[in-house]
Amino acid sequence: AEFFAALPGAAIEIPTLSVPSTWLWMLALVCLVITTGAFRRASVALIAGLIVAIETWPTTDRKHQVEVTFLAVGQGDATIVSSQNSHALIDGGGVPQGRDPGRSVILPFLKHKRISHLDLVALTHAHPDHSLGLVSVLEEIPAHRLWIPEGIERGSLVDDVIDAADGAIVEEHQVGDSPLQLGEAEIQILGPPADRILLEGENDRSLVLLIRHRRVTFLMTGDIEEAGELALNVGEISVLKAPHHGSTTSSTPRFVKSTSPRHVIFCVGRNNRFGFPKAEVVSRYEAIGARCYRTDRDGAITFRSNGETVEVGTFLQR
Repeated sequence: AEFFAALPGAAIEIPTLSVPSTWLWMLALVCLVITTGAFRRASVALIAGLIVAIETWPTTDRKHQVEVTFLAVGQGDATIVSSQNSHALIDGGGVPQGRDPGRSVILPFLKHKRISHLDLVALTHAHPDHSLGLVSVLEEIPAHRLWIPEGIERGSLVDDVIDAADGAIVEEHQVGDSPLQLGEAEIQILGPPADRILLEGENDRSLVLLIRHRRVTFLMTGDIEEAGELALNVGEISVLKAPHHGSTTSSTPRFVKSTSPRHVIFCVGRNNRFGFPKAEVVSRYEAIGARCYRTDRDGAITFRSNGETVEVGTFLQR
């Protein structure tokens, strides 16, 4: 089985069919069995045409809205941003000597969404729980740009990501650099700060991105801690990816109050050894009225913005 599966063209990956297409496929099989002659050919051809039309017809969400999905990749971050057939991937999760979330989670999600190119891939900082999954994704999905933080520590983690992004424009960024237009969304760069020499840890030198869709904002914080939070100049936020997975070294009372997010996402692994997110951090956000989500309990968490408000859906129900 392994030998024949390895032959070129032996297996073809296709996206999961929608429910209407699945029922039409079953109807086509029935027609193939119980009909004959010209009627069989006509009915099967008609049903096949309907399936193609359904699967290729653009959806309203993809055409007009901004969609941000926080994937459940275990103890790590991976976020997909989509708008008007433009797409970005921020971080890729990963555990040393563990499963590859790029191959097991991110690529299946991209194929399910029929995303065959990435306008932007961003690596917030050189830690395995943010970088390892990017390699397998970039080996299969072409990217136009690869963003890394200015002054990032180069090593095998970063070099492997850059090598996998063969053909992409590799750019180092810091606060104040020009934003990128991604469909209807604008991606602004808020970190790392220019005076980062005073920031001791790699976490605080994370690439921090603000995704703005008119009145709706998403703050992607990487793993910044207290010093990194102090360096940020940002107001109230609609959706916040909690810094450093909900550690007590982040989400200080000052930061929580200044951002006042309406929705907070904790990207964490189930029963992770760090105990993230910390209960006091979750309580800090809940005290200001924020709705908190966790990838270990909610699975993938998707926000859809119309520029004024956001709708949220979770893969798991609890």
